[in-house]
Amino acid sequence: MSHVTALKRETATQTVRTPGAAVKTETGKTLRPSHKWAVAGVEPSVMDMLRDPLVQLVMARDAINADDVDAALARAQAQLAELV
Repeated sequence: MSHVTALKRETATQTVRTPGAAVKTETGKTLRPSHKWAVAGVEPSVMDMLRDPLVQLVMARDAINADDVDAALARAQAQLAELV
């Protein structure tokens, strides 16, 4: 079970502030984040997101793949470079 799923099942009574920090729930259960990005302020890389099974399902539903995302990011990067 992922950290996010665990937090949805039990309401946390304190905020996780550092990677690996435990979360104490209202029922007294201690949860520990399994991913570094389960902590507020820490974000996964694009590659990490593209590997996520849920993201892959949504992409499949929308008929896009990682190459489409890569092309869109390359276009955005080129457009931003023109602004500088």
